[in-house]
Amino acid sequence: MSNLRTIYQYFENYTREQVDEMLLKLTEQERELVTLRYGEYLDNPISRKLTKEQTNRFYGVLIPKMKRLLKNLNMKNNSQKSLKKKSMIFSSYNRNLKVITLLCKPCQKP
Repeated sequence: MSNLRTIYQYFENYTREQVDEMLLKLTEQERELVTLRYGEYLDNPISRKLTKEQTNRFYGVLIPKMKRLLKNLNMKNNSQKSLKKKSMIFSSYNRNLKVITLLCKPCQKP
């Protein structure tokens, strides 16, 4: 049994969509190195021997960069979720305020 993990398993704390979005932010050379390590479809890691230079670049430079990108994407997504939640609360507040205003208006007799 192989102990090779897919890139999605390596970054298991993130969604597949977040990992895919992060990969789009890499340079073409960096994506080629990821493909060398994880295979063309990223779901079947391959047991290809990387050169010493490729290994050093992958684990010393590329993995930390991918972690930073994912962290930034996660922070951005959390910030957007927070803004959306605040917007929903404000919208709900405005609706409630309109209802209260309508209910508090004195009844006018025809």
